[in-house]
Amino acid sequence: MKNEVKISKNFEGLELKDGVYYYSGDLKINGDLILDGDLIVAGNLIVDGDLIAIDVIANIVTVNGNATARTIRAKLVCAENVTAQNIVGRLAINGNINVSGKIYAPLANIF
Repeated sequence: MKNEVKISKNFEGLELKDGVYYYSGDLKINGDLILDGDLIVAGNLIVDGDLIAIDVIANIVTVNGNATARTIRAKLVCAENVTAQNIVGRLAINGNINVSGKIYAPLANIF
């Protein structure tokens, strides 16, 4: 059975403000990360499994550092580099993309 972590108001180190989850520092998840809302990570986001937004259209993941996951299925805004096996969603990044599989995402450089 895969380890799944669902972000909620009870997640240690997470702060909920105006319906958006904030994490100050590097966030490391051992397993899949499932999001049901927007998430802002002040540092790096490292997910050993998949990064999954329940609503790929509405939920936004913002990372001020690097973002790493096996598969990213989310709308992702990243200030640095993104590393994944596969990406499905929308991306706006300032750094490099390293994908070993496929990208099913429109790309934008908004910075």
